[in-house]
Amino acid sequence: MAKNPKDYNLENLDLDLPVEYDSIDLESPTSLALIADATDRPVPEIQELNPALLKTTAPGGYQLRVPKGSSDLVRMALEEIPAEHRATWRLHRVTPDETLAEIAHRFGTPAASIAAANQRPIAHLEAGDTLVIPVSYPVSRTTARTSRATAGRPSHPVHKTVPAGIQKAAAPPAHKPAPTSLHKPAAVTPYKTASLTSKHSVTTN
Repeated sequence: MAKNPKDYNLENLDLDLPVEYDSIDLESPTSLALIADATDRPVPEIQELNPALLKTTAPGGYQLRVPKGSSDLVRMALEEIPAEHRATWRLHRVTPDETLAEIAHRFGTPAASIAAANQRPIAHLEAGDTLVIPVSYPVSRTTARTSRATAGRPSHPVHKTVPAGIQKAAAPPAHKPAPTSLHKPAAVTPYKTASLTSKHSVTTN
């Protein structure tokens, strides 16, 4: 088609510019939300640059595409977070008049945990500050329902006692009786020899 555009009515088309991006090698599983935080771009934009990823977490050793010119910024951001936490932790840029309590409520993380993750006391926040957020994701609703349903069940199997009458009615017969033959043997008629002897004796006289 590219060699013969006239045959396919593909002349005078406005072609899209090629997508430009940088690439970085990930050392450990990394959330795309964390990359979006570091580049200040939405997660869908990071996903569009990496169509081969079917999940929102890139595996370790993956060559991730990031917006053009943001590779150094992403590397610096990843250095702030331990490798074993890059699949769950987040980054947050403080907005004007935002408090630590509001940030903790937004991410569902205690304020003390945020202060510990940043290795410094956070008394006063200034707009533009970047905080490491040790996010612990909540259990999904389906998992929660399953956990509540199984919480009251004993770990050992329960044997229920069934009345004897019910057991007999429900239990199938151990052995089926042999089928009865439909053909009866013919009865044998005995010979009456005594009556024949008496007839011969009368004829002689």
